[in-house]
Amino acid sequence: MAVDADVLGAEAEVASAELDRVRAATERSSQLADLRSLLGLAGDIELELADRGTRELPPAPAPLDELLAEAGAGRPELEIADARIAEALATERLVNAARRPAVGLAAQWDLERPNARYMPLEDAWNDAWSVGLLASWTVFDGERTRSEAAAVRAEAQAMAADRAELARQVRLQVETARLTLEAALEAVASADAARTAAAAREEASRERYAAGIAPIVEMTDAQANLADAEVAQITVRATAWIASADLQRAIGR
Repeated sequence: MAVDADVLGAEAEVASAELDRVRAATERSSQLADLRSLLGLAGDIELELADRGTRELPPAPAPLDELLAEAGAGRPELEIADARIAEALATERLVNAARRPAVGLAAQWDLERPNARYMPLEDAWNDAWSVGLLASWTVFDGERTRSEAAAVRAEAQAMAADRAELARQVRLQVETARLTLEAALEAVASADAARTAAAAREEASRERYAAGIAPIVEMTDAQANLADAEVAQITVRATAWIASADLQRAIGR
C-alpha cells in the first residue's frame, strides 16, 4: 500500500533518473567525439571501450620538481621558442658584423691557352697564379646597420617574453594535472567506501520492503543512492586516468 505522497515521490525519482540518463548519454557521446578527434577517426566509426570494468589506477605522480624539469626539457613548444630566439640573436650578430672592418684573402690559379699573362701570346698551355689581400670598412651608412640590429634585438626580446609566458603556462599545466591526479587518487578510497555503504543500504531496504515494514519510496531512494555512488566511483577513476594523461602531455611525453 502506498499513499499519494509515496507515489508522487517515486514519480519524481523516475523523472530525475531519466534526466540523469539523458545527461549521461550526452556526456558519453561528447567524450567519444573527443576521443575520435584525438585518434583522427571518422565520426561514423564505432568505438568499443573494452576496459570499462577495470579496477586499475594510474601510478602516483612523481615529485613536482622532477615533472617541471622534464617538462622544461621535453616540451617541443619550448624547444621551438629557444631555437627562434637563438636564430634572432645570431642574426643580430651578423648585422653588427657589417659595422666592423673586414679582411679577406683571395687566391687564383689559371690555366689557359693562350694565357694573356704571357707575352707575346703563343698557342700553348700556360698557368698563372695570384694572391691578394682584401680589406673593407664601412665608415658611415646612415645608421642603417644600427637600426637593423636594434630591430632584430627587439624581436629577440619579444620572443624571450613569449617564451617566458609559455614556460609559465607549462608549469601551470603540470601543477594542475598533478594536483588533479593526486586528488582523484585520494578520492578513490572514499568513493569505494560510499559505494559499499550504498549497496548495503539498498540490500537492507529491499529486505525491509519484502517483509512489508518499509515503504517502496525507501527502497527506491536506496537504489538511487546506490546508482549515484556507482557513478561517483566510476567518475573518480576516469578523472584519475584523464589527469594522468594530461600530466603526461604536460611534461612532453
